[in-house]
Amino acid sequence: MLKKVAFRLFHAVLWLGLLLPVSNIASHTAWASSLNKDSSSAVHQVTTVEHSIAQDLGLFPPAFKLSQKVDLPHNAFVTPSTSAWYTFSFSLQDKPQKSLSLFLPLINMNAAVYLNHQLVGASGSFDEPMSRFWHTPVLFYLPVANLQQGENIVHIRLKASLPNDLTQLGKVYWGDIEPIYDKYASEYFASYTIHVMALSAAFFLGFIVLYLWSIRRLPEYFYFSFASLTWAISSLNVVIHNPPCSSHTWEWLIHTNLSLMPVFIMLFVRRVIGKSNNHIERGIWAISFMLTIALFIVPDAYFFPLANTWHFLTLFVAIYTVYLVISHYLKHQERTMLTLSMGFFLVAALGIHDYLIIAGFLDAENRFLMDYSMPLLLIAIAVVLIQRFVAASTGLEHANATLEQRVQAAELKIKDSYQMIAELEAVKAVDKERTRIFGDLHDDLGAKLLSLVYKSETDEQKKLARQAMDGLREIVKQSPTDTEAGKPTNSMTSWLTECQARCAEQHIPFEWHQLRIAPDFEPPQDIANVLREAISNAIKHGDDKRICVRAQMRFGLLIMSVGNTGEPFSEASVQGSGRKIMQHRVKNLGGNIRWRRGKRGGCHVIWATPEEKLL
Repeated sequence: MLKKVAFRLFHAVLWLGLLLPVSNIASHTAWASSLNKDSSSAVHQVTTVEHSIAQDLGLFPPAFKLSQKVDLPHNAFVTPSTSAWYTFSFSLQDKPQKSLSLFLPLINMNAAVYLNHQLVGASGSFDEPMSRFWHTPVLFYLPVANLQQGENIVHIRLKASLPNDLTQLGKVYWGDIEPIYDKYASEYFASYTIHVMALSAAFFLGFIVLYLWSIRRLPEYFYFSFASLTWAISSLNVVIHNPPCSSHTWEWLIHTNLSLMPVFIMLFVRRVIGKSNNHIERGIWAISFMLTIALFIVPDAYFFPLANTWHFLTLFVAIYTVYLVISHYLKHQERTMLTLSMGFFLVAALGIHDYLIIAGFLDAENRFLMDYSMPLLLIAIAVVLIQRFVAASTGLEHANATLEQRVQAAELKIKDSYQMIAELEAVKAVDKERTRIFGDLHDDLGAKLLSLVYKSETDEQKKLARQAMDGLREIVKQSPTDTEAGKPTNSMTSWLTECQARCAEQHIPFEWHQLRIAPDFEPPQDIANVLREAISNAIKHGDDKRICVRAQMRFGLLIMSVGNTGEPFSEASVQGSGRKIMQHRVKNLGGNIRWRRGKRGGCHVIWATPEEKLL
């Protein structure tokens, strides 16, 4: 909603900006033509005067020995030691009873008025630092004490401030104070007051956005703030009549900021459309820096040629900026780019109008209008920043709206993490307790079994004691403390080594057959326990002539078997607790286990477990 309101508001201001200059020109033309038609009016327009260039020798006004008639408005070029002089006369039939006024809509840069060879007023100081009235209207009173019946002579002195050598005088109006003052007030508001308000707003906007940049550090805020500030500084040329520095320094300040403003606008547009710093920007910065230094140290005679060259170069920067805006709009159809396009169009149209005045195609008394369009362009840029700010605020509001949900999800994750930590601690405690039990079995029961081996009186007792000792070793080998960190303990290779060692201790021939299984394949610990129990039973119940282990991967199953030779197979021989434990472990892995008679006698145990359960 705020985007639409801001967009419509800008368009209303834009059309108002287009209509105001046109209406102002029309009203000025109508006012001047009404004076020409009504010769009995209390206001008289002067369009033809005598003109001369005279040395500043302190004799004012000078004798017009070499003069010429010129039409107003008129441009004259003077040297630092000369002034441009204009004179005209008017007649009064009767002795005047009240003062009159003289209205000069256009002077450049400073004016003084003499009535009947007596100074009646000056716009400011003619010494450095000179006063300057660049396209600011001035009003002089012709006091009744200096007026006389019959012919009255008016002299107007114009002087340019270095390094400027151009003086300009627009059409001259004289007559009764009241009607002329009304026109003066209207011109003063349009030429001066509006500029004061506009540059005050530009300074305020520039510093506010610069403050926002100090908080957010977004480059588009930085460049916009300096575009606004440089335009405001350049507009001081209209507002400040008595600069606090020399004319050369003042002209340098004004023209430097006027040329830097398009650069900052270009940088702003590039950041808005997502382009970063490149060699083009670095080249523009280098040229701008060199021209800034050169314009400050150049002699007065070369100041304006160099300044105009710089302004011509910035024209290409402005064209490049317009190209960026239009191409981005045509590609993405963003409303912000349409807003900027309309703002640049307005500036370009009024800029062409001002160029026609400078080139002499339009009357020099016409008001320069581009200064009126720049605040509208800044408004357009401000609208873009507002739209981006609103978009960021909307995203923040959405983030705040979903913050509670994200916090709840985070709390659930934390809860799950605590539960996992608790489970890991429980497993750790179990492993610790298991390690302690294994240690006790090894230290206590192992010592007693070893004593029993040495104290046995018969071979049968020794054999039973050794089998018990081997069983204890198998249990102790399952302890976590015997597993090195990061080293596989249940690989097929380690199983082969363990089975070979156990059979070698009992001097039993051992065979191992492995098919389609990698040597480093690591099945679960339960499979290792089943294998150990099967080997123990084969050693215990066999005739010590042969033990064979087969392992293969077929049909998605791990199939293993252990067989021995010896006493015939019977169900009674496998009804112990060991068989139940083996069945339980294989069943937990989703498999099956069977016992049957071997082809050469003895017992043959075979089990199969799904491959996916082993991963």
